[in-house]
Amino acid sequence: MCGVWCSRTRKGATGHAARSGGVGRGVARRSTALAVAALLVGGSAASAATGFRFSALYTGRTCKGSTGLKGTTCVFRFRASRDGLTLRFVGDTVVSSWICKRGGGEALIGGEHYGAEPVPVLHVKSNGAIYGSARSGTKKTITVEGQLAGNGRTATITFHLANPSCASPKVTLTVQ
Repeated sequence: MCGVWCSRTRKGATGHAARSGGVGRGVARRSTALAVAALLVGGSAASAATGFRFSALYTGRTCKGSTGLKGTTCVFRFRASRDGLTLRFVGDTVVSSWICKRGGGEALIGGEHYGAEPVPVLHVKSNGAIYGSARSGTKKTITVEGQLAGNGRTATITFHLANPSCASPKVTLTVQ
């Protein structure tokens, strides 16, 4: 029943296999039970840590001071869903920068300001990876990728613009 591994490990000093199912089989059963218990506890802890804080406000800064442009800010504001699986942008247009292969420039992200790129709804996978994608009216696709950390208290995200190939600096979001 136990296979090759058990017959080799259950042989005693006399060289014959234990037929009573005593010590070797009991150890195997206990180890299996402990392994299953560890997986269940570890799995539930991992799943509990792979979501945003329920209905929490996450903020992150892109610059210091004022932007100097009416209706804009340097602070990203996201609100987590009630189930903790998504983040939705809720703030004013954020001024950031694009880093591109041939230079870069100013980025207007989210909000109502003219020319601002849309902010997609951000989702979290079971491994803590953050992702999202949206299209703007100019047929540009903006994507977001990142990682959730600190038991859901912090997240690091990066915005990507498909055409031209550009990325924003990383932004760290924290629960307020």
